[in-house]
Amino acid sequence: MLPLHPFMAHIPLVLALCLPIVVVSSIVFIMKKKISPRFWWVPVIMQITIVVFSYIALETGEAQEDTVLQFVAKPFVQQHENAAEIFSGLGVILLGLMVVVLFVGESLARNLRFLTAALSLIPIAAGLYAGRLGGAIAYTHGGAEAYYQVEGEEQHGILPTPGMNTSESEFPINELELNNPDQDADDEGGDERDNVNTEVSPDDESLPENEENRSN
Repeated sequence: MLPLHPFMAHIPLVLALCLPIVVVSSIVFIMKKKISPRFWWVPVIMQITIVVFSYIALETGEAQEDTVLQFVAKPFVQQHENAAEIFSGLGVILLGLMVVVLFVGESLARNLRFLTAALSLIPIAAGLYAGRLGGAIAYTHGGAEAYYQVEGEEQHGILPTPGMNTSESEFPINELELNNPDQDADDEGGDERDNVNTEVSPDDESLPENEENRSN
């Protein structure tokens, strides 16, 4: 079974990368009065999604921590977890600031929007760093081997072992014979040659007698 944590961890990171674009676009269109200030709910909802999935990623990571620790030293895992917690904490702070914008006057809200656009870059740095550490755990320190091992244990005993009668029928089949048809053909050919030699040998013994009779 594939681990759930990498999938859940990528969702908030991808959304966090897109958030500054949404925030800046919202600020520009609100300033030009192309959209209502209430459109600010769009980046707010987006940030709520980031926070929710970041904590889901933390929970799935903790659930799979014991399995990975069998192959990776704990300091590497702890460092990755700390970076992920920083990313989640910054997301909560940013969300609180974005919610405040909805309930203050427009003059203050405009300044807070600019501040939000600038601060939205900080969680990205933390998220990318956490992702880099997670990738190192999986591919550099051997964390992915934990799930290769689990897959191998799940499949153990399913495939037939050569030389063993693994058929469930009343007449089990030897897999060595099935896997080596050329050897079987050689064995059969050898038996036929032995039979031919056995049948011909009496005639060979009588040949000298026939030659003596013809000479007489």
